[in-house]
Amino acid sequence: MNSTVIFRQSGSSNTEAFHRIDLVGPERHANKSGTMLIVDDNNMLLNCLKMTAEKFFGCEVEAYLSPAQAWEAFMEDPGRYRCVITDYHMPQMMGGELIRRIHAACADMPIVLMSAAADPEDAAIDDDPFARFVRKPFDWDEVISHIEELESLTGFSAARTDAVPLRKSSNATFPG
Repeated sequence: MNSTVIFRQSGSSNTEAFHRIDLVGPERHANKSGTMLIVDDNNMLLNCLKMTAEKFFGCEVEAYLSPAQAWEAFMEDPGRYRCVITDYHMPQMMGGELIRRIHAACADMPIVLMSAAADPEDAAIDDDPFARFVRKPFDWDEVISHIEELESLTGFSAARTDAVPLRKSSNATFPG
């Protein structure tokens, strides 16, 4: 059974600031494991994305308002994540920087970048074979399609076992 959630972005009277998310059943991905990581500084959108991803993919979802906290969680155990969905414009760290860090630790991690304002070129993911861009407001089917495509490229169907966290003593350092 499908249902739709529509809400206005906080503080906006612009009709383009509405988000539409179709909630769909878990029938296509209920067998997949691994945790999905979702990052967005808009709490309402973050909760809707989390609820939709849990329902559709049937997997655990970790949701963070802070990209810095999401990065810390990712680095604790990169191997447990199946994919990442992140916003572009966020305080503390832009989505492009989060993608750069994640792909430095795990180059083939599937990532979907969302933005209402940025273009894919601005987000610097054009040459990244494991990242896709969706413009907000978006259709959830587009996000699902990107995740399925990226997971098929990596042969991913269960919790990742090949990702290795960077050691604090590693030469790979990131500002902030």
